[in-house]
Amino acid sequence: MYIRLFVCLFIWEFLFQFGFAQSWSPMNGPIGTDINSSVITKEKGEIYCMTITSKVFMSTDNGKTWVEQSDGLKQFSGARKSIKEAPNGTIYLNNGDFIYRYDKLIRKWISLYTNNIGFEDFAFSPDGLTIYSSSGNSLLISNNNGYFKIVNNLNAY
Repeated sequence: MYIRLFVCLFIWEFLFQFGFAQSWSPMNGPIGTDINSSVITKEKGEIYCMTITSKVFMSTDNGKTWVEQSDGLKQFSGARKSIKEAPNGTIYLNNGDFIYRYDKLIRKWISLYTNNIGFEDFAFSPDGLTIYSSSGNSLLISNNNGYFKIVNNLNAY
């Protein structure tokens, strides 16, 4: 009795796992380089891919065609690279040295901090207007897409 129940449950689990599994298929590019980080925007489904060759490519047609969008970026040197979408839809990029905001109107990346201090990671407030970042023992805060200020005294916040 228990063996039949076990076999039925096993078969059901096997069918469930493979019947509802995701299938993956390769996209058409960007070809010729490895992707370091990528993001798909929530509203328009645009795909941004950051490569190990310090370039950013964007696709607006589900990966069928790609356009380089690297204007304004400096050569990457850090190992901590990421590209993220803020809750308000703005695209940000951390290349390990600088954090950039993508300006879609002029199709250019704008640096939000002019000193190379080695950003480790960054996150957003729920409305996307405040960016929090870390660098070593420092916390950095940027309000309304402005430049970062270093917060040394965390008790003040």
